[in-house]
Parts: sequence; C-alpha cells; structure tokens
Amino acid sequence: MTKPAFRARVFVMLPIALALVACEPPEEEIEAAQTAFEEARASEAATYAPTKWALAQRTLDAATLEVETQTEKPRVARRYEEAIELLAEAAKQARAARSEATDEIAQLQSERSAALDSAGSGFDAARTVLASLDACQRRPKGFSRDLEVLDGQAEAIEVELLSVQGTFDGEDLYVAVEAANAIQERIDALSTDLMSVKEKSGC
Repeated sequence: MTKPAFRARVFVMLPIALALVACEPPEEEIEAAQTAFEEARASEAATYAPTKWALAQRTLDAATLEVETQTEKPRVARRYEEAIELLAEAAKQARAARSEATDEIAQLQSERSAALDSAGSGFDAARTVLASLDACQRRPKGFSRDLEVLDGQAEAIEVELLSVQGTFDGEDLYVAVEAANAIQERIDALSTDLMSVKEKSGC
C-alpha cells in the first residue's frame, strides 16, 4: 500500500472512530462532576451556600437527564455534546458553592468566637460588680433581695455560657452565632441591672 493510500484510509477511519467514541456516555465528565459535588457536600454547601448549591443541583439534574435521553437512543444517533457542557457547568457551580460555603463557615466561626469572647469578658466584669455589691456594708431596703435575684441570674447565665462555649464542632453555625449573641444580650442586661443596684445603694 502506498503512503497516500494509507493516509486516505486513516482519514476515512478517523471520523468513524470519533463517532464511535461520541456514542459512549461521557464517563470522565460524569466522574468530574461527581467529585465536585462530593467535595461541595462535604463542605456543607447545602447549608452555607444554599443558592449556589441549588443552582448546581438543577444543572446536574439537567445534565443527568440529557445523558439518560441520549443513552436511550440508538448508538449512531447519540450526541453527548450538550450533556458534556451541562456536566462541566454543574461541576463549576458545585465548586463555586463549595468556595462560598467555606468562606461563610469561616465568617460565622469568627463571629461566634468574637461574640463568646465579648460575652466572657462581660460576664467577668459583671461578676466583679456583683462581688463588690456583696461586700458592700450599706444595706438599704430591698438591697439583699435584689442582690439575691441578681446572683441567681448570674449563676444561670454562667451555666448557659459554659454550655454555649462547649458546643462547637458539628453544630449549625447560624444557631451557634445566634446563641452566642443571645447570651451576650443577657449579660448586658445583667450588667445594666447590677449598675442600677450599685447606684441606688451607693456602694
């Protein structure tokens, strides 16, 4: 066989080979999308990047449907180009969801830590004022009762503060931040009441 004839045969066979490849489901693209979604799921994208996660899911559903539609056709009629584009877009969106979730988690963890640090400092300050009131020699009417109530509030807050500080890993960070802010508000209210009693008693 002469070289020109051989080349002509190769050029004839190449489109046929490519067509046969195109008839097969895009396994590489499917696997890449699955990996991207597994990583996004592990990063809790559904919780911390819900909009991007939902978009990625819709695109993946469309890609899956397209793959199934083409696979049901006769081999010679299958065309996976659209499915490949959808799979690539779904993987891209899943990675975006993962990135947003990672950033959101870091932000929430920072907010929670800051709130707990502030709550801890505020509680220590409140305890100091409470101790000074307890040591005060002046005992106007109602003072002892007020002090008893405030001491009980402080003890309850301390228990709650320890609980909030101790539950961190594995919890919903939105709930954690809300709990930290709530305990901070209770400590602020306690501090206000303590200062009011301090001014009234002259201690």
